[in-house]
Amino acid sequence: MEVIFSYLEDQQMVLVKTKGIADAKSSNQMSQSISQFMRQYKARRCLIDHTELQMVAGKTLEIYQRPNEILKLGIPVTIRIAALILPIHAEHFSFLETVSFNRGIGYRTFFDREEAEKWLKETTN
Repeated sequence: MEVIFSYLEDQQMVLVKTKGIADAKSSNQMSQSISQFMRQYKARRCLIDHTELQMVAGKTLEIYQRPNEILKLGIPVTIRIAALILPIHAEHFSFLETVSFNRGIGYRTFFDREEAEKWLKETTN
């Protein structure tokens, strides 16, 4: 999976753009990079744009364990992560949203960028 990071200073938000095929290994690497990038900019908001993913691969157990991996990185539960996804990937990301919520991680999925940004701003101000 190709991952491009940027910081939107005017919104105090990290923007992550993904392309290609997402799997457990590349997703874990992306999470590590997000953690470092957010620390660098002292950001509490992150928008991950997955709309150019061609495929999402992951076993149920890998998805279930993902929040634990995120917490191990030391990402504070006070941050908010919005994932912009395509409807075709909704089942995968909805399960990730549920298990993240159950572990106290502010992670939500959206089909609309404006709605995602609105949620990020409302929950971190």
